[in-house]
Amino acid sequence: MKTFNRNMKSSSTSAFLATLAAKPLVMDGGLGTQLEKLIPKDDPVQPKYHPLWSGITLWKSPHLVEKVHQLYVDAGLDLIITGTYQTSYGSLKKFTSTSDSEIQALWQRSVNIARKAANSTKDRQVFIAGSVGPYGAYLVNGAEYTGEYGDITNAQLTKYHYPLVNFFYTHNEVEVIALETIPNFKEIKVLLNLLKNLQATTNSKKPVYLSMNFKTSETLCDGTPIPSVMRYINQFLDSHPHLQNQLFAIGVNCMDYKFVADLVKNLDKENRHNLAIVIYPNLGFDYFSSREDLTYESHKDQDNWAIAVKKWMSMSPNVRIIGGCCSTGPEEINTVRRIFDQL
Repeated sequence: MKTFNRNMKSSSTSAFLATLAAKPLVMDGGLGTQLEKLIPKDDPVQPKYHPLWSGITLWKSPHLVEKVHQLYVDAGLDLIITGTYQTSYGSLKKFTSTSDSEIQALWQRSVNIARKAANSTKDRQVFIAGSVGPYGAYLVNGAEYTGEYGDITNAQLTKYHYPLVNFFYTHNEVEVIALETIPNFKEIKVLLNLLKNLQATTNSKKPVYLSMNFKTSETLCDGTPIPSVMRYINQFLDSHPHLQNQLFAIGVNCMDYKFVADLVKNLDKENRHNLAIVIYPNLGFDYFSSREDLTYESHKDQDNWAIAVKKWMSMSPNVRIIGGCCSTGPEEINTVRRIFDQL
């Protein structure tokens, strides 16, 4: 197998990026859907029907979030994502009465419990990625799957994302920032420019990846064609070469895993800077709108999941991180671990 190489100078390569260059990394699986399984449906911290989703569990019962992190560490991961996807400053102000200091404390709690789980294994280094979800999650209307944001301005999107991105950007215990499930082209532009501005005003050079949500293997959820997205990313890095070691990866999450191969092919075809590719899809769902106790079921198929993971790894040396999103669990992540160990 070819060795992934971003042509990075050793003096500027973090421990995380150095490890990534040496071997592909295993990411964790779904957090919210795993918590749904662990928590009784009538429990106040059940995330399924709460606007903060797994954020309500992080807030009220953080030990359960830690338990899920630990299940994934035991399954063999290298990278834990914090439980902050739905705990943006705006979301917490919208759906709770938390103060600014309580919000900071909640974000810190997410890091603490992830780090505790990471430190539980001595046979490998486990890294922490700070999760930043899309503005669509704040809307709580499925916009993270449509990209329909209305008339929101760049300034409004920047104001929305700044607090949590800045928290992780300057946090010593967080090795990576995960910009996740981004379905909207305007939001991608805003996040990249926020990264540029943070780099200019701080001493941090935190690695960041951009994981997008796609409607098809050819378009973002908002309908923007992949070549348009990648052209912007390529030109942005051409204009800001000092950010090429920070924006180290692009990828996809929360798309049905059966459609990922074609998408990755289209992404990598336009990947002029040889950014690493991050893949953590969901398992696909059947929906049951008439059933009160269950609104969806995922497609569990370990054999086809293993076949898909092997295919992704064979597609390009740029594929460097694989995990799972909604409804993937420790079993799927252990499958990724076993495949990687055979490489």
